[in-house]
Amino acid sequence: MMVDINPSNFSEIKITANSSLVENIEYDKHARKLFVSYKSGKRKGKVKAYDDVSLPQFLDLLSAESIGKAVIKLAKESKKDYLN
Repeated sequence: MMVDINPSNFSEIKITANSSLVENIEYDKHARKLFVSYKSGKRKGKVKAYDDVSLPQFLDLLSAESIGKAVIKLAKESKKDYLN
């Protein structure tokens, strides 16, 4: 996925992912929170919130070759809350 984002021009952003695992991702820059909506796997239909995700981590996620693999890696490193 190629995304050109100027980090100073947004506070929240929601992106539909081209992934078999992830439906979409939403990032709140001020809260440093990432929301991931899953469309397959054991998390199918769930939205998870990952706390304390920095802007560079979010941008790395967007530029990853596989968003699904990058989200899994981030999930192992971050605190998370189930929202549903």
